[in-house]
Amino acid sequence: FRTCSPYDDYINTSRILTNELFDHDIYKIYSDGNNIEEEMSEVNRKLSSNNKISNYVVKNHPLPITAQESLEIEIILSLFTSLFILVPLCYIPSVFCAFIVQERSTKCKHLQIVSGVSPYLYWIATYLWDLFIYLFIELFIIVILLGFGKRYAGVFIGTAESTGSIVLLLLTYGASSIAISYLYSLLFDNYSTAQISIMAINFTTGFLFVLAYFIMISVTATRKFGLRIVHIFRFFPPYNIGEGLVNLSTAYFTNEILGGNSHPLDFNVTGRNIVFMFAEAVGYFGIMLLLESPIYRKMKNYYFNNLTFQTIPLPPPRTTPEDEDVTNEDLSVHNSS
Repeated sequence: FRTCSPYDDYINTSRILTNELFDHDIYKIYSDGNNIEEEMSEVNRKLSSNNKISNYVVKNHPLPITAQESLEIEIILSLFTSLFILVPLCYIPSVFCAFIVQERSTKCKHLQIVSGVSPYLYWIATYLWDLFIYLFIELFIIVILLGFGKRYAGVFIGTAESTGSIVLLLLTYGASSIAISYLYSLLFDNYSTAQISIMAINFTTGFLFVLAYFIMISVTATRKFGLRIVHIFRFFPPYNIGEGLVNLSTAYFTNEILGGNSHPLDFNVTGRNIVFMFAEAVGYFGIMLLLESPIYRKMKNYYFNNLTFQTIPLPPPRTTPEDEDVTNEDLSVHNSS
């Protein structure tokens, strides 16, 4: 709509009302031959003839966004929040591996083992301690989300069910990501290299895999491939928590806008990811214990002892008599074994 008067003999004002929501906004109103500059010049001439000062006052009063538009903006922000939460979570497990690699490279772990510490006890104590430290990190994340309140973080803490799903996602992610990071640490001898490399691995298997999957299923040509390769992606804990956070945001959108009835702990929302990460925590830590078992060590020694890369000659026989203290120590070792 439009109301435009070049001037008014009583109050000397000019009003222009436009509706910007349709195809006749203000720049099109004056494209039909009317010239706003000519109209304003006429107002100036009239006011100047009466020795009055002319002023132009522009007031803008846009219409407020609707409830549905506000909800859609909230959903988009929650999706970005899910991805941004995933980025620092990819870096956390690498911190725990740096100390383990340093202990192994400096022979500190070897010193504990030869002093009588069981390898199983070593890894169980390390795992429990790392989980205890991770609980504080998880607590800080929940407190930050609660600090934003239901208005800005309602997707994650809006209900008791959504809060419980976030807690379970973070807890199982910590247990599984720390366990698989122990396996990654066996590939490195330098703790700084291990920390940076594990960061890169987790970022790739988490943030990048999540983006790759949702992009592939959005394109018709790659949709089938994405639905197949996602089963490999789910072997990595960073991908599982990323997918769970995105699914939680999508379920909130479905319930609030489309009238769906998805529960935050449903198998297709966060339940599947929680189950996968729980199984991975048990499996990956079990593999770590298996690698420290005597059975694996015997198998590894048997395998390498039967590999002959080159013939190494035996050392020549001793020609000088052995010291008495060395002989006594050798006998004591044989007797104790």
